[in-house]
Amino acid sequence: MITQQQRLAFGPMVLDWEERINMERLRRERPAKARAKIKEHGFAAMILGEGDNRRYATAVEPGGLSEFIPAVSGFSILFADYPEDTIDYCLEGNLARQARIHSPWLKPENIRTCHSLQGCQVPAQIESNAKQTAAEIFQDLKEKGVEKERIAYDGLHPLALAALKDKGLQLTRAPELMTEARVIKTVDEINCMKMAGYIANQGFWEIYAHLRPGISECELGAYVAAAFMKMQNRGPYVVSLRSGPNTAPNWVSHSPTDRIIQPGDMVFCDMIGPLFLGYRSCYYRTFKCGTKPTEKEKDWYKRCYDWLYAAIDAIKPGISTAEVAEKWPPASTWGYKEEYECWTNALGHGLGLTQYEPPMIGRSFLPQTIEKGMIIALETWYGEEGVGGCRVENVVVVNDVGCENLYTWPDEEIVVPEHSLLIR
Repeated sequence: MITQQQRLAFGPMVLDWEERINMERLRRERPAKARAKIKEHGFAAMILGEGDNRRYATAVEPGGLSEFIPAVSGFSILFADYPEDTIDYCLEGNLARQARIHSPWLKPENIRTCHSLQGCQVPAQIESNAKQTAAEIFQDLKEKGVEKERIAYDGLHPLALAALKDKGLQLTRAPELMTEARVIKTVDEINCMKMAGYIANQGFWEIYAHLRPGISECELGAYVAAAFMKMQNRGPYVVSLRSGPNTAPNWVSHSPTDRIIQPGDMVFCDMIGPLFLGYRSCYYRTFKCGTKPTEKEKDWYKRCYDWLYAAIDAIKPGISTAEVAEKWPPASTWGYKEEYECWTNALGHGLGLTQYEPPMIGRSFLPQTIEKGMIIALETWYGEEGVGGCRVENVVVVNDVGCENLYTWPDEEIVVPEHSLLIR
């Protein structure tokens, strides 16, 4: 059973006179869930190199440099039995100093600078820095008396990993620990996701307000990006906008082009990426420029809409993702032989601090059990190659009896901005 969103009664600011998103609770509950999973799986600590996992565990802002060099932008150490002693190594000393000012929930001495492992250095320098990194991590573990116990990690530079193993650490790559911790969202995370949807709505309004024959995809996308910046959103979000023949086949391009939008073109856009406190949106809507939709285009959209809500209506706690995927047509519907060839045409995926989280829903994915508190994006596509296509997507949170739709932009039909119509 799908229910409409219980809308937020507040905005993104923090106030003293109203309980909103409780940042202190958010920072407390997320690492507590992660530590519980670390301990449940028999580990004493976990070394986190993935940026989204680090943010989940520490709530430290990684800084803009992490967007350009994410694989070597720092790491964190989360201890199963020492909740007050989380350690965060930032990419650069200035970032660490900023974090000590802005992130007082971590001990100042536990916010440090890591040695650069960027590939732009000579190999000997990288190897030397990797050994120093390993020595510091080993010392951190030794001070807590866990250097001989099992240690998990999600992603480490290969040279740093080798150096740590040379020190005798029992290391196990176990990114699934953080996946398990993050899959069920807290009340504050759900509200963050709702806020991300509200911000995405502003992007759709910009498309509605500025779509006209003669505007380019890039110019239209710029209005959306500007709106996000004005709302003090920090990326790297993506305005995934396509028009005309580029809407069919379903071209999963993550940026608009310089194509000039013509009368009668279909236009669809996906607001992708972190729109509120690192929490992401994945939110498609379809527009028509200059003319009203044809009967054929209405049929395309009806197929997308019906497939979308057949899946949404099936979602409830305890059901298998395979049962949801059965609501969608086979690959042959889009002219493919194998399901894996067109998995983005009818897709469900978890959403949070990462764009793709469990559960994954589709005919090409192994089944998983849907649980209360999961947030799932569901998206469908249909069209005619070289002519045009439609896409629609919503995000739901699983509740006791079904799910709740987190997004509020109307989806019953193709959106036609009245001001763009050449013939009324």
